[in-house]
Amino acid sequence: MANYRIFKTDSREVLVIILSLDMTQEYWAKLQNDLNELVMINSTVYLDFLYRNGSSSRFMKTSFNEGCLDWNAVLSTKIPATCQKKADIFFYENYSLYKGSVISEYKRQLLYKRIQNFYNL
Repeated sequence: MANYRIFKTDSREVLVIILSLDMTQEYWAKLQNDLNELVMINSTVYLDFLYRNGSSSRFMKTSFNEGCLDWNAVLSTKIPATCQKKADIFFYENYSLYKGSVISEYKRQLLYKRIQNFYNL
C-alpha cells in the first residue's frame, strides 16, 4: 500500500493524504516522482498528516515548482474548504485505514461523527 493518496483539487492545488507513521523523508522522493507524473509545475501542495499527527498540526502546505517539492517551505496552514472536504470525506470513507494511526479509537469515532453530521452523510 502506498504511504499516501494524491488528489488534484483544481489546476494549481493538490491534496496529499499521508497514511504512514514514517518520517516524511522516507517517502519524499517517491512523492515528488508521483507528483511529477500527475500535476503541473508551480502548484500548491497541501499535506494532510492526520494519520501521523492527529488533529494537531494536521495540515501543512508547500510548493511544487519545477518538479520539486520545497522541503524548506513546509508550513502549518489552514487549507481551502475544497481540500478540507476532500480530506474529511476520505477519512469518513476509509475509516479502517486509520486503525494504525496515532488517533485513538475514541477520537476516530468522534471525528467520524463530526464529519458525518457536518456534511450530512
